[in-house]
Amino acid sequence: MTKNSKKQIDFSAIAPVYDLLGALFFGGKLHNSQLENLKNIPSKFKHILVIGGGTGKFLKELVASKQFEKLTYIDISPKMIDLAKSKVPDTKNIDFIVGDETTIPDHSFDLIVTHYFLDCFDQTEFEKIADLLLSQLCAGGYWSMVDFYIHPKSTWIRKVFVRFLYKFFKLTCRLETKELPDFDLWFSKNLILKKDVSSCKKLLKSSVYQKSS
Repeated sequence: MTKNSKKQIDFSAIAPVYDLLGALFFGGKLHNSQLENLKNIPSKFKHILVIGGGTGKFLKELVASKQFEKLTYIDISPKMIDLAKSKVPDTKNIDFIVGDETTIPDHSFDLIVTHYFLDCFDQTEFEKIADLLLSQLCAGGYWSMVDFYIHPKSTWIRKVFVRFLYKFFKLTCRLETKELPDFDLWFSKNLILKKDVSSCKKLLKSSVYQKSS
């Protein structure tokens, strides 16, 4: 879980230990779930948007494996942005922006990356932000979506664990969201699913979508 547009939310306090916390809770599964999508998207893009990118651990892998003309990297936490900058040696084609969905530049992208970002919103907020992102995804463009997933038949232990995570981020970052939005319903209505991979006993899901041409 990464960023939220609500101004009272602040992930800066845990930014220095964010990756460590992920490793403690999940080992390398959080990072691996993001790398999974790199195998299922093209190698070249014109303009990439990464929103809620956090510390930039995935950014380093993205930059190393893909070619692009411009990459816009947005995070609400200045400390997260500083950490992300430190992970890539060459930033001349990367625009780092401290902000949220309201600070996205007004042009189209052929790849949008939302990894552990949309889980910070309730259903109404999620759909509003997803609609905005969709409007800026060009025809034929790709959307890399990685997040937590609760299957209708998931065990109570997984549901309790997700609730625990929300309570943790409420205490540390003032995140008010209490449950995961229904991601599948929105994405199935608006985009074409190209690849779907579950991990961590189906608690994490890596999905690649494409907008119709």
